Amino acid sequence: MASNENLSPYKLVYVIVNFGKGSEVLRIARANGTNGGTILLGRGTVKSGLLNFFALYEIRKGNSLDSCRQ
Repeated sequence: MASNENLSPYKLVYVIVNFGKGSEVLRIARANGTNGGTILLGRGTVKSGLLNFFALYEIRKGNSLDSCRQ
């Protein structure tokens, strides 16, 4: 059986949002206890009915990486 003693007390929250919404996600994450975050800009290239269903059809994306304690 594996031991839990080497596990990090931190979790990574990764969120993909439409361009321009990353700052809002980071603000909400900080208000809920994250220690900090990074926003990365990305650009999608795939057209998909599933992505349209989830309203992820904007090709420019913001990726928010936030860390928090468990």
